[in-house]
Amino acid sequence: MSTAAHIILKAVEFASEAEIRKLHGITASHSDVLKLDVILRILLTFLPESLHPRQYSTFLKELSEDSLSRLDESLDLLSAREELSGDEARQRARHIHLLPLQAYPSTSGNPTDQLTIFLINRAYRIDSETGSLPLIQELIDPFIDHSEELHSWAVSTLLPLLRLDYEYYQESTPTLSLEAFERLEGSVGVDTLLTRAVGQANTDRGEGLARDLRGIVGPWMYGDSVRKRRRLDRRRKSSSVPSLPKRESSFSEILSENSGWSYVNEWLVDLSHKTFSQAANAVKDWNGPRDADFGDWDDRIQHLDETTLQSETEDYAQAALASTYATNDSSKDTIEGSYDILMKTSKLLQLLSPPSLSPAGVGMVMTPVPHEYISSLDPAQLYHNALVLRSNVLTRPSTAATNLLYLFLVSALTLNSLGRPLCCTALANLALFGSSKDQSNEFSRLLHNIKATKGMNSESWVNVRHQLLWLRNWDHYDSERQAGQEGLTVGVFAKIDVVELEKAILKAYLNRNRKYILIHSPHVPNLLGAQLLISGPVLVYDLVRNTYCLSDNPPIPADQVRNEIIETAMENFDQATNGNKSRGGVKRTDDIRKAFGEDFLGVEAAGRISALVSATHSLSFYSLTLQHGIPFQPVTIRIHPDIINLVEQVLDQNAKAYTKLDDLLEIGRNFVRAGLVKSEGELSEGSCPSSEQNILKADRRIIKMAIEAALGSDDFDTAYSYIVSRLAPTETTQSTRGASVQETRRKSVQIEDDVSWRAAYQAGRYRPSNGNGPSQLRRLEQRMELLSQALLLAPASALEDILSTWRKCEDEMNIKMAEEIEEEEKWDQKGDRKIPGGFGSEEGQLSSPQRPREPTRNAMNEEAPMGLFDVARGAAAALSKTAFPLRSPNATNSSVNNASAFQQVSKGGLSPTTSEQGSLGAMDSEGRIRKRDVVSSMVTGGLASGIGWVLGAPPIRQE
Repeated sequence: MSTAAHIILKAVEFASEAEIRKLHGITASHSDVLKLDVILRILLTFLPESLHPRQYSTFLKELSEDSLSRLDESLDLLSAREELSGDEARQRARHIHLLPLQAYPSTSGNPTDQLTIFLINRAYRIDSETGSLPLIQELIDPFIDHSEELHSWAVSTLLPLLRLDYEYYQESTPTLSLEAFERLEGSVGVDTLLTRAVGQANTDRGEGLARDLRGIVGPWMYGDSVRKRRRLDRRRKSSSVPSLPKRESSFSEILSENSGWSYVNEWLVDLSHKTFSQAANAVKDWNGPRDADFGDWDDRIQHLDETTLQSETEDYAQAALASTYATNDSSKDTIEGSYDILMKTSKLLQLLSPPSLSPAGVGMVMTPVPHEYISSLDPAQLYHNALVLRSNVLTRPSTAATNLLYLFLVSALTLNSLGRPLCCTALANLALFGSSKDQSNEFSRLLHNIKATKGMNSESWVNVRHQLLWLRNWDHYDSERQAGQEGLTVGVFAKIDVVELEKAILKAYLNRNRKYILIHSPHVPNLLGAQLLISGPVLVYDLVRNTYCLSDNPPIPADQVRNEIIETAMENFDQATNGNKSRGGVKRTDDIRKAFGEDFLGVEAAGRISALVSATHSLSFYSLTLQHGIPFQPVTIRIHPDIINLVEQVLDQNAKAYTKLDDLLEIGRNFVRAGLVKSEGELSEGSCPSSEQNILKADRRIIKMAIEAALGSDDFDTAYSYIVSRLAPTETTQSTRGASVQETRRKSVQIEDDVSWRAAYQAGRYRPSNGNGPSQLRRLEQRMELLSQALLLAPASALEDILSTWRKCEDEMNIKMAEEIEEEEKWDQKGDRKIPGGFGSEEGQLSSPQRPREPTRNAMNEEAPMGLFDVARGAAAALSKTAFPLRSPNATNSSVNNASAFQQVSKGGLSPTTSEQGSLGAMDSEGRIRKRDVVSSMVTGGLASGIGWVLGAPPIRQE
């Protein structure tokens, strides 16, 4: 007799051997023992998982419908087990452990339908043993409409995993099991589901992202309510306080706020920060939570209510707008992708679509951004973790938000075309929250990039100016300002004063106003037959003149325009690396002067620029290195504390440069005309240094430098010629010799020459290394002549040193003359002895008496021994024949008398008048006055008439 134990053991045996027909028969025959839950547990525990579901799906369907048909051979099914006794059968039945029928966490609600629970558990068993999702699909398909719980599980769990491993990425190895997939939640789940799409986005242009969002994430989010409930249950269990209805409501609100789609939105923003193009393509091709693909299982989908869908769509649109602020990419493709996102967002929420992406389209924005909206914005709203918050009005979709983003995109595209790309976040920070200093710095960098752009002509600069002015305040706000809202200053450069902005544009234009000319050159071979690009600057300043100078309503006052042009010219000059005016910064400076001329710049300013360019150009032909090996640059001229010293450095570093005195003098004069030479000393009341006086001072200094350079090169002749021809005392200088002390001090302020006497004195002290014999006498005469000039020009404090040097030269000349006379006499006597039949004197016979030459001092009046001033009037006569008249206006009559006396001396002797005044010197045998005596008389005469009163000499009596 068969018992219940025998029946259970036989059913287990049939299930283990996959004998579905026999199992069907025994279940139908003994339904009182093999109840639905028992047979389902036996199937779940012992039926092989690899068995195809088609073999037992009918059996399961009949079980669920309680419509099992009885089989004829059912009586023979237990024959094999009748050998066991009842106790043995019961003992074996007790050792059978059947798996329970319990709901998996992934099922929604608490399903009571046993077949639903069995199917889901059977699916997990198949996946764990075989990993074959198609078998699970064959199992679930016949029963997909059996219950809502089974349908929800299949759509949210099985369908995404089937598409992920077997449909979309067949070439990839499955990595997730059903159990692992069921545990996915939150941001980790979203990232896991979309990782493969992100990896292939570069090859499919982002189409896989939108497909996976639609076909994988969309169905997975269908089971979001289950995951919400599971998180809520975990929170309840972790809380030690019993759950209250109010607390439960609070948790529900939190879960509603942080829905599963919020993780998708955050993932989208994170993706845009890493790879914006993928995020942009995803937004462009996917319509958000409404756009989900449930495949063939879409029949029983219970969609969310319209209010919830609208709210989730707004969240998705906010994430899309936030992605434009999350990226740091500022390329043109990113700007265009952001514009596509803006268009898609406006379409999803039925907002006003933005116009074309250009400054011309800004005027088509019908609704301006309200001032109240701008005031409500905060820098914290641009933080990455705050972009998707619903309280963020910057990214929350609205007409004001989309219009503001459109302005940012147009500005970004404009800046990108000008060579200074900025992302939307940087633009928002700059335009909304940046200080005037921040905007000025950014504007300076922008202008620097514009100036570096090649091929800019006048037309290009007109467009650039319009774009920069638009960027300043966005023409979108013109109507509001005209309506009286002066406080609204919104724009990329709105905090920069318009006059300062125009000045910067003007300066940028002047610094980089070039055209590139295409020409054919017959002298240069052109093998490709293409035109030659000549980059030589052909500067055109018509735009500046027409816009800033000749306009009836100029944007900048004329005086400020003039100052900016001059300042720009000087900046170009300071930035030049070469002084040649045919290229570089010096050429641009000269071109600016020529372009605007004296009519606009003024005579003085234009003259100074011209003189500066000329001086710099002339200096460029000399080798010049400054201290520490720094090469000369034009800016040195403007910052040098004593610009004339540059000429001295030129003379030191360029051999024979002192021979180009005229060129050096012209350089110095241009320094003065350029206003680089400052007047020294204090001026008396009512007096001011004129340009001519400064030029005269500069000339004297440069001549002195050239003289020193010539002496340093042992070129005494050049130094002598410069002194006698370039440093001759002027009539004003001579007149001061006879003037009173007060008059002299008064005029010395206006005419001060502390250079010429030093140059003459330095040359007079110099001893040339070349020359012997007569040339030495000639050098001594020249030196004494230079010393006499130094005596005329030097102050009283230096006269003693000059006189001492002059006396040494005189003594040296006396010695040289005595040696010369002695040598001549010896030569004559030797010649007389060698002449045959000569008429020489007999031995012992004395030669004809000669008048011995008296020393210069003995020739003076013995009543005034060693007095130099007693011979002053006689020396004045001799001095009148030289190039340096030493008489004063008060000594005119004396000079005339001395001149006549000098003529008588030249003819053969001294007149009585000259004898009373003192001898001019001893005469030779023929009555000729020697030249050295004349020079000596010149000096003493000059002393008597010019500076005798300084040394305390008695005044010259007027006859």
